[in-house]
Amino acid sequence: MSKRILIVDDDPDSRTILTCILEHGGYEVGIANDGFEAIKEIGDHPPDLVLLDIMMPGKNGFEVCEWVKSNPKISHIFIIIISAKSDPISQEQASHLGASDYITKPINPSEVLRRVRKFL
Repeated sequence: MSKRILIVDDDPDSRTILTCILEHGGYEVGIANDGFEAIKEIGDHPPDLVLLDIMMPGKNGFEVCEWVKSNPKISHIFIIIISAKSDPISQEQASHLGASDYITKPINPSEVLRRVRKFL
């Protein structure tokens, strides 16, 4: 059975690129356009891993990460932040909230797959 990854990003181009990379890598992919959709999707169909953007309208990636990690039923889900924010404070906050990894945009397809495989 293939592992399921949820991509959470408000940018359609980023979602398309990540979907292509992950499906080519043999993963089943789900999509959420923002933090509210992510919370609903994770609650309804918990994935094995979440690729999570930080800057989104409504609930941002930090809030989604905190929600996942504070819920004992789903706190085991791996979260990799994928963001244009490359500052150390954002990376430290993601780590503090329980994110497993942090990748800065623009992404390198082979690096994304390597990091995903590290956890799955």
